[in-house]
Amino acid sequence: MADMVYVTQSAGRILRALFEICLKRGWARLTHQALDLCKMVEKKMWVSMTPLRQFPSCSADIIRRAERKDFPWYRFFDLEPPELGELMGNPKLGKTIHRFVHQFPKLELQALVQPITRTMLRVELTITPDFMWEESVHGTAQMFWIMVEDVDGELILFSDQFLLRQRYANEEHFVTFYVPMIDPLPPNYFISVVADRWLHASTRLPLSFKHLILPEKFSQPTPLLDLQPLPVAALHNKAYESIYLKQGLKNFNKIQTQVFQALYTSNDNVLICSPTGSGKTICAEFALLRLWSQPEWQRCVCIEPYQEVVDLRVKEWRQKFGPLGKVIEPLTGELTRDVELTASDGSKPGQAGIDIIICTPTQWDLVSRRWKQRKMVERTGLLIADEIHLIGSEIGPAYEVIVSRTRYVTAQSEISKTRIVALGCPLANARDLGDWMGANSQAIFNFAPGSRPLLLEVHIQSFNVPHFPSLMIQMAKPAYLSILEYAHEKPVIAFVPSRKQCRLTASDLSIYALSDEDPQRFLNIEQEDLAPYLAKVSDENLRETLASGIGYYHEAMSNTDKVIVQKLFEVGAIQVVIASKDTAWSIPMTAFMVIIMGVQNYEGKEHRYVDYSFPDILQMMGRACRPSEDSSSRCVLMCQQVRKENKQDAVDWCTWQWFYRRLVANPNYYNMQATDHRHLSDHLSELVESTLSDLQNSNCIAIEDEMDTTPLPLGIVAAYYNINYITADVFSMSLTEKTKLKGILEIISAAQEFESIPLRHGEEGLLKKVHDRVPVKVGKVEYLSPHFKTNILLQAHFSRLTLPSDLMLDQVEILRKVPNLISAAVDVLSSQECLNTTVAMEFFQMVVQAVWNHDSPLKQIPGFSSEIIQRCTAANVNQVTDIMELEDEERNRLLQMDTKHLAKVAQFVNSYPAIEIKHEIEDEDSLVTNTPITLKVSLVAEDEEEEEGSKTAVAGNVVLAPFYPTVKQDCWWLIVEDPKQKKLLGLKKVTGATPLPTKIEFSVPTAGKHELKLDLISDSYIGVDQELRLEINVAEGEDSDSEESDDSDEEMQDQQASSEKD
Repeated sequence: MADMVYVTQSAGRILRALFEICLKRGWARLTHQALDLCKMVEKKMWVSMTPLRQFPSCSADIIRRAERKDFPWYRFFDLEPPELGELMGNPKLGKTIHRFVHQFPKLELQALVQPITRTMLRVELTITPDFMWEESVHGTAQMFWIMVEDVDGELILFSDQFLLRQRYANEEHFVTFYVPMIDPLPPNYFISVVADRWLHASTRLPLSFKHLILPEKFSQPTPLLDLQPLPVAALHNKAYESIYLKQGLKNFNKIQTQVFQALYTSNDNVLICSPTGSGKTICAEFALLRLWSQPEWQRCVCIEPYQEVVDLRVKEWRQKFGPLGKVIEPLTGELTRDVELTASDGSKPGQAGIDIIICTPTQWDLVSRRWKQRKMVERTGLLIADEIHLIGSEIGPAYEVIVSRTRYVTAQSEISKTRIVALGCPLANARDLGDWMGANSQAIFNFAPGSRPLLLEVHIQSFNVPHFPSLMIQMAKPAYLSILEYAHEKPVIAFVPSRKQCRLTASDLSIYALSDEDPQRFLNIEQEDLAPYLAKVSDENLRETLASGIGYYHEAMSNTDKVIVQKLFEVGAIQVVIASKDTAWSIPMTAFMVIIMGVQNYEGKEHRYVDYSFPDILQMMGRACRPSEDSSSRCVLMCQQVRKENKQDAVDWCTWQWFYRRLVANPNYYNMQATDHRHLSDHLSELVESTLSDLQNSNCIAIEDEMDTTPLPLGIVAAYYNINYITADVFSMSLTEKTKLKGILEIISAAQEFESIPLRHGEEGLLKKVHDRVPVKVGKVEYLSPHFKTNILLQAHFSRLTLPSDLMLDQVEILRKVPNLISAAVDVLSSQECLNTTVAMEFFQMVVQAVWNHDSPLKQIPGFSSEIIQRCTAANVNQVTDIMELEDEERNRLLQMDTKHLAKVAQFVNSYPAIEIKHEIEDEDSLVTNTPITLKVSLVAEDEEEEEGSKTAVAGNVVLAPFYPTVKQDCWWLIVEDPKQKKLLGLKKVTGATPLPTKIEFSVPTAGKHELKLDLISDSYIGVDQELRLEINVAEGEDSDSEESDDSDEEMQDQQASSEKD
């Protein structure tokens, strides 16, 4: 008993660890199995037992009756209490069982899929609880696992926890996440929501991509030219030059230099997309100065996304352009007042003309709607659309309307033309945005995110803490250590999700400094000098933290407190400011380092934590920008751990290789100029960048945000079969449903793996002779091409031609590489649902047995020459099995072999598989459309030497193939196909010694009678393939009208991952 207690206590922890390992590695099937084992240990029951055992109050009689019934659990939910009582043989139990069934955790799922890029999808999952909450059964909360699996059900592309609380048990819940998109486009993904503590409590939802249209491939970013920095004197206007000279600016940065001509010397519409902190405001000012250089007075309207940014811009430009006599006014949002401001052109006595109007998109939308009546709208000479990348956010519709209206007014107006200058962060579709706003190709500047003039070094720290308040507590200490390690005495801004967290984090940092016996570590001013400022602070908590050199800044603070914190931070009196997420756009401070503590904030309406928007994160990062004081900047991003790999892993892997050691030992050999840390880091980073770029271009991986890498199915196939990424890309582009045997031969021969096949001097003549003798002539004869040589040597293998020793060695090397290439080709074709997948399988048979597909199956038998085959054909002996049935006298007459050769023939014939297929469809009488249909298949081989009726396993036997250079075990493909629709519905490859019986899942989209086929194809022998008819009757499913027409094809994809791995 003591041992059992020890085992059960330890098993739960060990299995949970295994589950987390599988989940982190992304192994879908093992993850589900490990989680089931965890729940089996916790519930003390087998997974095959009735789920009613999980209810403590469920009587043994009910459990016994339920487990005697062969009735699927999911059908219990459709029965009423009288029907349940009748099913159990006791009507009195009906209500009790009905209560248990409807207390069982069950969820309804709906998903909205939106493509963000060609490699990333946004999924909004709606979760609706569909069970009765009972506190004695469910407690106060239930946890579920959300998993997104690939089409094969092998890889977990995304996983997260979902906590359902009792008080929200009757409401809809929303979860938004991003998953990588695979190229070529798969038919579907699957979302699984699995209960953490309940067996059989899982819901699975397919995400169909039949009608999904991905965006076009995006154009390359604008290269940042290595130009000499442009001096301020290039403005050729002393008044304008003085504006920047007063700020200590003598030269413009590289981005400003590159766009100067387009902005300052022309009136064309311009789009500038560059990283936050690259000086886009000065770029906008170039257009302003160009406007003011024109002889005719015109107004500028500057659009800022938020009112806080409007206030900052008004303050900044009044200080900058006020000495030039320019009037800058913001709109108020009150229409009457705003119309009056817009009408102020200085023509009336005592009225100053407004040179710049700064407003939000909504405010200008209201003013400009009646532009025909408000003529001053037409007098707008320049529209500056700042942060144009927010056109995809909640303010996007207003942004889109005002830019479109401006272009329309410009086209219709006879007064003047309005120039549009748009500024934003780097965009994937900048070319489309520029075309829409009327900018020509020479005026569209879309710089890469890494082209920031002031280098931003990003450090990412992940945390595996699901409880958000605990997560923020755990982040405090690493934030403190990051300040000490990276910032030293330079200023730091840390962003937190809420103003409450501002106070908590500031207090935590003060405590950590106190525990290090340096409570004023972040204070750079004497206490007596600080005292007058502290006396003016109204927030007592802020006063205490400021005394430690730590301030905080949030939207609810008084203006006086904000100004005090700002001044102390700008002069360096305090080193650290904790800011709330909502002040990212309005905080008037910059720093050497920014820390983003968490990327989620609580959304009360939806009772969940939602991710920060990408523009918000970029804006926070942009606060790490002091170009006049620092040569670089840093950002520490702290977030919850997600299942993603990144480029840093690749760089770290390089440091473990011999190559890394040789870099230090002989740097010039590797074109490296020094061996210090910076040069090593740059060299490895460049190597990793170029390598990953090649993989991305070959559709093997996807790169998100220039850091995160995700393997695509093509890359997974390449990695599994150890083939070159270029080969995988060639297969993906070349293999189609129309590919014939000749095409398979050419595509396999074009594989990058054969680049190493040697080409010897004087070999052209030999290759020409071989080429003349093979049946399939190569279209483009290149005797010095390794791919041409591979092609004809494969044909020579099929034709069993005698070759010189050198060519024989080359042929053996080719044959060793071909099987993995063919298997990869099978996977690529099956992923496209092509029926000609069988052609690649026949090609495998040809390679193993050294025959053509049109040759007699008898040619596989050792020692069978053309003459023997002719005699056998004349005697109507066409199959290997026919040899078994011959009498000894007839066999000797046809074969005319000695005893030694006859023994080899007997060995082959006896090992030649004679397969018996047994199959059955589970629940054949209750098949419905768009629901997985499970086909159980058993393959056995009759052993003639044993007693009648004895059976042996099929797979796992050594193949007799005298022309094949290595030992091989035979394997079998099982294919379910719809010949009428010409589609592959399911595929499974059977390997190993005891893999049978096996299951194939597929589905059909339409109701009625279907005539399908079950194909059995060997990868080693010719003539043993079989084809069986499958007739099934499928009833109309409840949701069939709303399902996609090719769901049956999509279900087939679930089996493909196991086709090579079972």
